Amino acid sequence: MAKAFDDNERKLIKDKLKEGALLFIQQQGVRKTSVDELVKYANISKGAFYLFYTSKELLFFDTIIDYHKKLEKEFLNAVNRHTDNITVDTLTDIISDLLINNKPYFVSVFVNSDVEYLSRKLPQEVLSKHVDDDVMLANELLKFIPESKSIDAKVFAGALRAAFLTILNEKTIGTDIYNEVFKFMVRGIVQQLFKD
Repeated sequence: MAKAFDDNERKLIKDKLKEGALLFIQQQGVRKTSVDELVKYANISKGAFYLFYTSKELLFFDTIIDYHKKLEKEFLNAVNRHTDNITVDTLTDIISDLLINNKPYFVSVFVNSDVEYLSRKLPQEVLSKHVDDDVMLANELLKFIPESKSIDAKVFAGALRAAFLTILNEKTIGTDIYNEVFKFMVRGIVQQLFKD
């Protein structure tokens, strides 16, 4: 039987599991990582693992969500620094830089087909909540553009998600020009927000 942990131990173990999950995402992907590897990394028993997560997929998704929240915070901070003069160029640069600066992370998650795998394995309500969170972020961003067109935040969030997913085809697009192509697409999306 797995031993009980106090609140401090629970936090330390959960942090260690997420640290391991982020490392394994980058090294070998979700599918190739076993619960045994994760518990070894966190120095806990397999039974203890299930006190924290019902599956490795939920741990990995929780880790990905934490990383996304960190990026969202960076994004909103960058937008906040330009509240007086948010323009198509400024917003395009902020969004593009976010991807380019975090490209190794996105590549490791998307190229290993982990997104597709997780979308099959996770409960629909978990995935829906993530999409809803993206829409909330899009709504938050739209508040910074007082002259914005009437744009559906769901469509805007979906368009950005679609642009981010092009990383799956970076080689086909052309590795040497991918960053420029991505920025070009983001500019097109961002221009839709602003009145002419």
